[in-house]
Amino acid sequence: MIVRTYSLCILFLISCRIQAQEDLNAFVEHLVKDVSQFGEAFVDPAAIGLMFNVSNAWYSSAKTKKWGELDFSLASNITFVDRSKNSFTLNTKDYYNLRFKDGSNIKDVASIFGTNEPDVNVLIDYQVGDEQEVIEIRLPQGVDENFRLAPQVFMQTDIGLPWASELKLRYSPNIAYGPIERSMWGLGLQHELTHWFKTENWSLSALIAFNKFEGFFDTKESGEIQNEKQGINTQMNIVHAALIVSKVLGKFDFYGGGGFFTAKATTHFNGVYEIDRQNELFQSLVKKFSVENKATNFNFTAGVKYNISSALSTRVAASLQQFYAIHLGVSYKIYYR
Repeated sequence: MIVRTYSLCILFLISCRIQAQEDLNAFVEHLVKDVSQFGEAFVDPAAIGLMFNVSNAWYSSAKTKKWGELDFSLASNITFVDRSKNSFTLNTKDYYNLRFKDGSNIKDVASIFGTNEPDVNVLIDYQVGDEQEVIEIRLPQGVDENFRLAPQVFMQTDIGLPWASELKLRYSPNIAYGPIERSMWGLGLQHELTHWFKTENWSLSALIAFNKFEGFFDTKESGEIQNEKQGINTQMNIVHAALIVSKVLGKFDFYGGGGFFTAKATTHFNGVYEIDRQNELFQSLVKKFSVENKATNFNFTAGVKYNISSALSTRVAASLQQFYAIHLGVSYKIYYR
């Protein structure tokens, strides 16, 4: 009888330990899903805005460069983000263990383009034995408004190839301003379809292009010292395709195009969430994690290029899309053959 009772006690302890481990595993899984779901919503407007910005302004004419022509450009894309994207609605019912400290169920909180005034803290509940413990996390703040409209400046080279084709290369070195750093490179190919049939002063082309973008947003407080980068790092791949039409009128080239892009952004969070000291055990779970944002969308561009001379030109264009954009550029053309 004593042996049987002892065996039952052992089985009970083992089952309690297994149950506790299963509860802990489920909590950890839910915690990661909650912080990742918030992170995806937090960066979404910036990720989508950058997709439109980086994939824009690949062309200034449907007429491709002649074999032996080189066109060097210094250009800039400025994308405007609606102020409604400064925040998003967080409903605690969409999360596993999340609740607001003030007892609210639904609240508008800052996206990466906004700020929470005052700070917004959320609580995450978990069980330790028979006791319920709480993790308190302060939601992150977004980018200062002075940096939101900072343009994407880049250099682009268009190289004339045989068979009415044109190779396009674009590059932007790592540029830092305020808490933001970003760099970009891209590769494109344009082919003039009207090369195969006669037209008068107008051209039609097809374009396919690829962009690689990387950006970093430093979330440290002013004067704070860290041994490693603390913030949000985004890597983005974008494929863009378009049909382009243009017409020459004197020294002006009027051009327009319609296209679509597909993009994927992977964003890494490092030390963005502030967690109370008594729960530092869970800091490693929320300190470093990644989220993905994907998009496929259309854009339409119209612009005009003014040929100052046979070599020098300037251009301006506007794009109608989810986040509308303006493009400015100046080009200088030479012959290498």
